[in-house]
Amino acid sequence: MKKSQIFLTLVVSFFLTGCMVSKTQMEEEIGLRDLQTQKLQAQIEELSKEYDSLLSEVRSLKKTNLDLDKEVSKLKGTVQEKDKEIKKFLAEKAEWQQAEEGLMKDIGLLKEDVAGLEKEILAKDTKIKTLGESLAQTEKGGQQAQEIINRLKQENEKITAEISDLQVSVREEKGKLIITMLDKILFDSGKADIKEKAKPTLDKLGKILKEYGNREVLIEGHTDDDPISTAFFPSNWELSARRATTVLRYFVEGHKISPKRISAAGYGEYRPVDSNSTIKGKANNRRVEVILLPQELDIEREKLQ
Repeated sequence: MKKSQIFLTLVVSFFLTGCMVSKTQMEEEIGLRDLQTQKLQAQIEELSKEYDSLLSEVRSLKKTNLDLDKEVSKLKGTVQEKDKEIKKFLAEKAEWQQAEEGLMKDIGLLKEDVAGLEKEILAKDTKIKTLGESLAQTEKGGQQAQEIINRLKQENEKITAEISDLQVSVREEKGKLIITMLDKILFDSGKADIKEKAKPTLDKLGKILKEYGNREVLIEGHTDDDPISTAFFPSNWELSARRATTVLRYFVEGHKISPKRISAAGYGEYRPVDSNSTIKGKANNRRVEVILLPQELDIEREKLQ
């Protein structure tokens, strides 16, 4: 405010108040007012500077705010992308969890299969072990059987050599030794009484049977197919059986062969070794066979016969 304006204001105030003051007082008042005005102007300038500063700060804040808005917008976009990634991750996680559950189920089934296979393997191992033991026993038994067979073969060869001077034929079959005597040596036609001239042959056979007490003895009677019908022998069965038992009694009573290891059978004409269409064939079929069985071997008599 200008000094003239201040002075005018003071004059007007003076007249309005109806008071009279001196010039000095008025000058002092004007000076005071002038100082106050200067102070006010200084305050106004300071305030103006502060306003400019605040305005500059506001502008800066607005710019910062715009930058922040951009950053916020950018962050929102980033958040949305992250949210998509998170959702995708969660979906993939759910798939992996489902796959993991399936794998765990498969693993459980595989464990069951493995347990089953282990049981099968254990059973097979046990079976293999048992088979191995059986094989070892079989091999041992086979070795023992082979030793017995070799010994029987040697015995059979020795017996064959010992009776080579007799009117008999000898053959070996499945470990048994079959000594065949034709009926003309032992009996008259249609009879079952041993001839005197046949007894030396039977005596030598009796000594051999006594020597080889480990053998069972089977005596078989056979005929040709010519029928017989007498009071003593209604058929060839009775004739063949009687001839076999007569020889058996000769060995048991004359040479003390144990009845527990000797037996007799009559087969009539039903087990021929030759054709009955010729005289020679009929003669070969009329026979008594002394069979030495290998007692040590576990062979059924039916198979040996």
